[in-house]
Amino acid sequence: MKNHFIKTALLAVVAGAMLWSCSGSSSFDKSRYIPVQLEGEEKWSILDTESGELVCENDFSEMPSLVVNDMFVITNIDGNKEMYNVNDSKTPLNKEKYSQLLPFNEDVTFAVKKGKGIMLIDRNFEVIKTFSDKYTMAQNFIEGKAVFCKEDKWGYMNTKGEEVIPAKFDVCYNFLNGVAFAQKGSKLLMINDKGETIRSFNMEKYSFLSFMSEDGYVPMSKGDKVVFVDKKGEELPVVEKMKSGWSYKANDGKTVYSNGDEMGLMTLDGEILVRAKYRILSYASPDRYIASNNNGKYGVIDSKGEEILPFDYDELGQISTNPKHYFAKDGSSYILIDEEGKEISKDSFNFIMWGAGIDASNVVSENQPASEETTNDRSDSDSAAVSEWGY
Repeated sequence: MKNHFIKTALLAVVAGAMLWSCSGSSSFDKSRYIPVQLEGEEKWSILDTESGELVCENDFSEMPSLVVNDMFVITNIDGNKEMYNVNDSKTPLNKEKYSQLLPFNEDVTFAVKKGKGIMLIDRNFEVIKTFSDKYTMAQNFIEGKAVFCKEDKWGYMNTKGEEVIPAKFDVCYNFLNGVAFAQKGSKLLMINDKGETIRSFNMEKYSFLSFMSEDGYVPMSKGDKVVFVDKKGEELPVVEKMKSGWSYKANDGKTVYSNGDEMGLMTLDGEILVRAKYRILSYASPDRYIASNNNGKYGVIDSKGEEILPFDYDELGQISTNPKHYFAKDGSSYILIDEEGKEISKDSFNFIMWGAGIDASNVVSENQPASEETTNDRSDSDSAAVSEWGY
C-alpha cells in the first residue's frame, strides 16, 4: 500500500500542498486569511490579508490548516480534528470527534473517525454516505469532483458520493477547467467530466512540466522540446527557446522562461517581453511578477519589465486575495506590504503558513487490515509552515 501514499502526494500538488513555484501561481494559491506566527510568539494566529488585522490572535498551539470558505481545521490536545470559523475561534463547529477532517472546499467534505472508514459529510456534519472498506483514500473536492482510491485503482466521485468515473486508472489528477489527466499503463489520458478520452499521450514521449493553468494550457515536455496543450488536446506551435527541463506555466498568455542560468518572460508564441536577466522570476498576479536579481534581492516588475516594487527585500510572496498585497522579508521577520512598500499590518511574523499540506488534502481509511493499511505518516510533508516561498 506504500504506492497509495506516493500517488496521494502527487495528487496533493494540485490541491495546494505545493508552495511557490518559479513558473507561477493560480487562484488555488490565494487566500484572504492566512495562518501566521507573530514575531516573538509560539502560538498561531490568523491574519486578514485584506485589512492587515488579526482575526485570531495567539489562539492555537498547533498550526491551523489553510482557511477555506472562512473555515479551518486544527488538531486539538487529544489529537482529534476540530473545525472553526474565523469569526469565532473559541467554539468548534463539529461536536463529533474526527481523527481526519478536510476543509469544506464545497458544501461537502470527507471525514474519518478513529479506526473507521471514510465518510462524506455536509456542513452540518451530518453523514451523507459511509464508504465500504474497499475505499482506502479520498482527496478533497475540486470543481465538484473528488479523486478516490478503490481496490488499488483510482477514479472520481461527485458531491453525493456517487462514482461518476469508475476506479480504473493507475493515477488520477484533479479536474481543472473541466478536464483532468489520468494515467493508465504507459498512457497519460486527458479526459472530460464524463471520463471520455480527449487525447492519449505516450508517456515515453510526453511528460508533465506543470499542471493546467487558469489560461487552460498544460505545459508538457515532448522530447527535448516544450509544447503547450489546450483543453481540446491540441498543441501550440513549438517555440525553440522553450527547452525541456524547466517548469513552464501559462498565465495571461505569457510564460516565464529560462536560458539556463537566468529567467525572462515571453508570450506563448515566443515573443520576448523581458529578456532573461533574473535569478528568479515568478508570476504573482495579472501583470505582476516577483523577481530576484543577481544580488539575491527581491522586487516586483510588470510584464514590460518596469519596476513596481524596488529590489530591497530578502523574500517576497503574493498569496493574498488582494493582488497588491505582498508578504516581504527583510532580516529575520515578515511584514505585509502594498505595492508602494507601505506596511498593511502593524504586526510582523516569524512564519507564514501556505499550502494545504497533505493532511488537509486527503483522508485515508483507518478500517484496513494491519498488513494492508495505507501509511498515514506524513512526516516532513505534514508541515506547511515555511520561512521561504520555495522558489
